[in-house]
Amino acid sequence: MSNGKNHDLAIKEQALEKIDFLLTKKIVTEEELYHFVKEFFKRYLHIDYEFTYEELEEELAKVFIDEDTREMLDKFLEEVSFIEFSDLKFTSEEIKELLKTFALIIDIIIPEELPPGSPGRALIERIKKEKALEMDGVVMNKKEEKGEILFEEEKEALKMFREELNKASIAIASNNNKEARDRYMKALKIYDSLLSIEEKKKVYKELRDLYEAIAS
Repeated sequence: MSNGKNHDLAIKEQALEKIDFLLTKKIVTEEELYHFVKEFFKRYLHIDYEFTYEELEEELAKVFIDEDTREMLDKFLEEVSFIEFSDLKFTSEEIKELLKTFALIIDIIIPEELPPGSPGRALIERIKKEKALEMDGVVMNKKEEKGEILFEEEKEALKMFREELNKASIAIASNNNKEARDRYMKALKIYDSLLSIEEKKKVYKELRDLYEAIAS
């Protein structure tokens, strides 16, 4: 990992400014995404060779990252690896959503605060606000019971999630990679937006297994 807070802060600031620039582009390519991700980790972890994603995971295992962030990072790297080695094409909007996720990951694993008014800090605040608005836009009936907020629609969301997994499995069996990938992305969107942390932990293996089946 890096040797000092100033070095980390410089890496963070430069990476977030790069993401901010990429988000302004009309077209962002898959190559721009995975090359940028690799270059970031080369600098952050002081890796001086062309690593595989498996080797990157080994290096990251040496760094303290909290459980929720590590799960988020693992899933992100799986998606980037899938994009790099799959024959399927991804839209600029899909790439941009992954870049936003990566910006949030960078903000967590390098916790040093950027100065107020800096482009990187403004980007993080903008993404967090956008994500909060997306969650507010999800139609959920909420009620308080014993101090806890219960999501009554989660059971329906979980049902939708499993339906997409099942349809993806059928598509894989039929050698329909495009359909399988589309169903995977729909399941991923439900996973990210509608499931609680506890439910995510329960179904994460199913989502990972589907990713590996499509990527193989």
